Amino acid sequence: MAELWHDKLKCPTVIAYHDASGCETEADWEERTLFYERELREEVIPVIEQVCGRPYDYDRLSEILTTYKKIAEIRREILELMKNKPSPMTIFDLSSMNGAAVAWTTRPDLVQFYEGLLAEVKERVAQGIGAVTGEKYRFYWDSYTMWSLLGIASRAIVPHGGNILIGRYPIVGFFPNPDWIWPERPLYSVIYGGLRHRAAHCLPKNYIPFVANLIEQYSCDAMLVPTSPTCHQFNMGQEDMVDEMERKFGIPALIFESDMVDLAFFSRAQFETRLEALIEMIDARRRRR
Repeated sequence: MAELWHDKLKCPTVIAYHDASGCETEADWEERTLFYERELREEVIPVIEQVCGRPYDYDRLSEILTTYKKIAEIRREILELMKNKPSPMTIFDLSSMNGAAVAWTTRPDLVQFYEGLLAEVKERVAQGIGAVTGEKYRFYWDSYTMWSLLGIASRAIVPHGGNILIGRYPIVGFFPNPDWIWPERPLYSVIYGGLRHRAAHCLPKNYIPFVANLIEQYSCDAMLVPTSPTCHQFNMGQEDMVDEMERKFGIPALIFESDMVDLAFFSRAQFETRLEALIEMIDARRRRR
């Protein structure tokens, strides 16, 4: 493919590698990050400069990362507030909040937006206002933020007092950890964060302990686990994760066929029937406790 772009389309081409496999220790992450940082600086950025006709603006990248780090810190405060009962937000709100940072990273007023959001969430917590009226059940969602599917699931769950509250994708798969951003080292931050996030949300040995922490911290009563033929990376280890959460916390899970693109894989009638059974299971386990 690279030869096609270069020879046939006359397009300058450079192939950059971005592989997190095999990293176990901090020394591993440091070595891998420094290697890819040199690759960006010595091979990729010169091509960008050639195409654009001007030097790469490292200072501007540092400014963007400064903003990104600030909103990531605010977002972490909001995540803490979502642990309240009732929770002031849903996974819809959390994922929509991510979208602003992804689409408008360079906007200087983005920090004010997130500060206003944090103030609103704090006010809701202080007043005991939940995102779902009469919150009774708190659900963990283990996959992409499938908007159409989340809408269907929420409309089935909310009448029961259920809140689809949290999931690994809108946290580690879609937003930076502020502790992994160093604005004074912009290229290093881009590489380090990219490597760590990919490993955190794709490799079962890393994400299963992370999911366990989410379920415990957010007091989840059950797991909703959609599968996605379109993108298999989130399917890896899901059944092992469900077994581990059942063993560790005694919470049930609903694994169901779906897709992030094609809803023909999803059966609404089957989902609603199995959801009723899941809620009955939650209630039965609560009575036994």
